[in-house]
Amino acid sequence: MTIIFLLNAAIGIWMNFDGKKRRFPVLLWCVSVIIFGPLVFPIYLAKRPLLHGEIREGGTLWNILKYFALFWTVYLLAAWIVGVSSASQLDPSTDGEKAAAGFGILIGTGFLFVMWFFPMLSALILGLFLKKNSIVEHGPTVHGAAGISDMRVLSPYQPNSSVKTDGEDLKSHSTSSHLMNLLADAMSSFGQTSKDASRLVARKTERTKLVYMTLPAAYRALGKYCFEKEHHRSVCEDYFLKAEQINSELAKLKDLPTNESASKSISHNGKSTVKRFTNMAQSKTLSVKLGAVFAEIGKAVFDHFPEESEPEEFKTPLRDGLSRLNILDKELADLSEVGNGSWITPKRLVFAVAGLLVVLLIGMLGERKDSDSVSSMDNHSEQASQHSGYKTANKRSDNSKKETYEVGDEFQLGKFRYRVSGATMRNMIGSQFASETASNGATFVIVKYSIENCSDQSQTVWADDLKLVDSKGRKYESSSRANTAMMFQGEKSDFAISELQPGIPRSQETAFEIPNSALDGELILVVPTKGGFMSKQAKVKLR
Repeated sequence: MTIIFLLNAAIGIWMNFDGKKRRFPVLLWCVSVIIFGPLVFPIYLAKRPLLHGEIREGGTLWNILKYFALFWTVYLLAAWIVGVSSASQLDPSTDGEKAAAGFGILIGTGFLFVMWFFPMLSALILGLFLKKNSIVEHGPTVHGAAGISDMRVLSPYQPNSSVKTDGEDLKSHSTSSHLMNLLADAMSSFGQTSKDASRLVARKTERTKLVYMTLPAAYRALGKYCFEKEHHRSVCEDYFLKAEQINSELAKLKDLPTNESASKSISHNGKSTVKRFTNMAQSKTLSVKLGAVFAEIGKAVFDHFPEESEPEEFKTPLRDGLSRLNILDKELADLSEVGNGSWITPKRLVFAVAGLLVVLLIGMLGERKDSDSVSSMDNHSEQASQHSGYKTANKRSDNSKKETYEVGDEFQLGKFRYRVSGATMRNMIGSQFASETASNGATFVIVKYSIENCSDQSQTVWADDLKLVDSKGRKYESSSRANTAMMFQGEKSDFAISELQPGIPRSQETAFEIPNSALDGELILVVPTKGGFMSKQAKVKLR
């Protein structure tokens, strides 16, 4: 900002001397150019009186846009030079800092190029469209009480003679007003197109929900009712037979034995577990197929007997949904016709915004990936520099290489440092306002630990992503109902999400619900890596 202000001030000083030379009052121009810079200076150059021998061609609007493109280039070039100079003064010492500096210069250069290219190109295209080759002003022009006069215009029929009259001045002013009106109409049209695009997206979303969720659910409910009551079987006999076949397969899966003897071998128990999961997946698949068959039955019954005596609770949602679908189709057809023959239509605007969001998302993901790699490089260089020295530093370095820790050990995983202080068992958690009791034959295990953000910026992470593993290899997620009760009791400050500031340790508690039998063996707390897709994890022996 400082360099831009200095550049504006230099232009204002030059403008002051130029105005005195032309006997043109420029005080307000100088103040305006210091504040607004390239928005005011092109207007001054297009309107200032001409000296002897000076020529100005193309009309006022063409000159304003031409000078704007020129000085916008100068301004952005100055900003780029200042940015590169500032980056070169950082003097990065590590590979991570050098990579970050190079990435910052690349992103800044791309951003400035976009800021320069599109306004400059738009100004030149609009200027060439508005340029009038018949208007040529020859100096000197005189600034009098009534404004600028003595503007010579080169006519295509009288190349060196004609002088612009007051009527022609009014005509030029009328052209300027007409252009402003055109710009206002264009802005108004763009605003209306934006509203139509918003309506298009809203109607498309509502139609998608109606077609793929609301109506299928209503058809399924009607079809299930007709199947259970054996109504209209003759209309859709094939669907009834298919539904009966799926029901029989589901019944066979439910009748399979699930209890296994404890004396069986480990391999046999493993095969039984795989078999149970396979049966569960098949049951889910068959349930989805049965729902689709019910939907087909409901659709066939509704199409053939729209006024039959089925309960209204099944048919009213279908009538309302289909009526709303017809309205939405008509509105979407009308919106598709809006702007035909124009470059900007609601549909094109939606696609443009969606494409821009995709580009921004890809850029953000790429930036995050690069920043993660830079951070890992910095952490690696920092650990390498601390490897030799003191005993405590060597001990921490050794801990960072371990995968299993004891209660009380401090270890670092990714950008965060942990220390598990212990675990307690309870049958009930909460207060009189919100309490939870463990299930029969189960116990709540509350793990207490601290976490510290070791990066240089705030991090938002999941608070309850830890897991508990017992001696049989069973994995337990954190208990949402127990953690909610702890939050209402005041024992837990964060629910689901934590915002961690750099260098400030945060004490946390997470509750698990496990069977009492798991307390007889070893319990291991599994801590995953936060804030990334890496699979690295640490394990802490609780008992």
